[in-house]
Amino acid sequence: VNWYGAHMPQMVANGLNTRSAEEIASAIADLRFNCIRLPFSLDNVFGNFSVPSPKASLAANPALESESPLKIFDATVKALTDRGLMVILNNHVSSSGWCCTEWDQEGLWYTDRYPESAWLEGLGFMAARYRDNPLVVGFDLRNELRPANSVRPTWGKGAESSDWAVAAVKGAERVLKENDGLLIIVSGVYFSTFLCDVPSRPIHME
Repeated sequence: VNWYGAHMPQMVANGLNTRSAEEIASAIADLRFNCIRLPFSLDNVFGNFSVPSPKASLAANPALESESPLKIFDATVKALTDRGLMVILNNHVSSSGWCCTEWDQEGLWYTDRYPESAWLEGLGFMAARYRDNPLVVGFDLRNELRPANSVRPTWGKGAESSDWAVAAVKGAERVLKENDGLLIIVSGVYFSTFLCDVPSRPIHME
């Protein structure tokens, strides 16, 4: 199941205004799910960002109201894994916001604000941050690759600015350098719907 929200403008997971993180984790487990994909933005990782409206977004979690978005993400991960649930980290977007269109400028793994080097740094940082939690089991490198800034993502074509296969290998290597036990998830291009070029450039052995 996907528990979204931390990547959005409120910078915390949805529902923390009505129930505690622990209650939500228990509700997910009671529904017989065992694994949660937990999206984050690079804004969650970098800079001096704070939760815009903590009393509203965290009304059911008052102890978290003074914390940074990253510390609240930590608490969300902990609530899930303390309940025995597995977590897959997902870099959803760079700048916090809703996803996904061809016009939000978030369709590639890099943006004007966060170049590829920042994306790789963010992946490595998050992989290392949860290295000692064995129930953080996977990393989804980027959500729904799609056109942005007149660049259409490709697979195996070789252009540095558009070849997601090349970038995904870099991202996977950065994650595995910090935590070699994680399952790497690589989305297809064009909103994760196009996989036809993958057989011509398989990346698993790289």
